[in-house]
Amino acid sequence: MKVFAIGDIHGAYKALLQCFERADFDYQKDRLIVLGDVCDGYSDVRQCIDELLKLKHCDFIIGNHDKWTLDWGLYGTMPEIWTSQGGRQTMASYGGGPMPQEHIDFLKGGQLWLELEDMLFVHGGFDPEIPLAKQSAQFLMWDRELLDLAWKFKWLGRTKSFGGYK
Repeated sequence: MKVFAIGDIHGAYKALLQCFERADFDYQKDRLIVLGDVCDGYSDVRQCIDELLKLKHCDFIIGNHDKWTLDWGLYGTMPEIWTSQGGRQTMASYGGGPMPQEHIDFLKGGQLWLELEDMLFVHGGFDPEIPLAKQSAQFLMWDRELLDLAWKFKWLGRTKSFGGYK
């Protein structure tokens, strides 16, 4: 089994299919780790989730946009910060609602992080000094400090592990 990771699909269905094709992804044998933000952005969120539901081995890590979409699907909430950042396109992909229960269940099943061997997968960031189980969902979905630090090391041509993870 090959393991792939993809993040921030943001409703870009054609691009998702292109990634699968170019990676020669096998829907039955390979494993996909989705790093959050399947929702919001382009107008094909529904198709993206339908496609991910076809995968035999799919680990979904919930992102901040997915959480907004889940709140809409469950409670009908539509904050301006969400609708102005792709939420309108997500709602349009569902014809204004409601979301199918299978899609709500997919989003509800999202994990805040996934540990796999010596790797950690998370949508936002994490504090290496605090056990993962004690970190807030908000921090794990929204933090960008870790990303900034990782980019800084990359630009310096150095490698860095965080909290013992690759």
